[in-house]
Amino acid sequence: MRNQNMQGRISSIRIEITGEQQDILNSWLRKSTTPVGLAKRARAI
Repeated sequence: MRNQNMQGRISSIRIEITGEQQDILNSWLRKSTTPVGLAKRARAI
């Protein structure tokens, strides 16, 4: 059963990233100068 708190499509795509890549994405989310579209993509991953 799907978690009721999740939004969006169900996908079987799996993305594997390294710890360093995760740190970069998280730093983009913390910066106030990161463009909104880029931050949304970083959050999605």
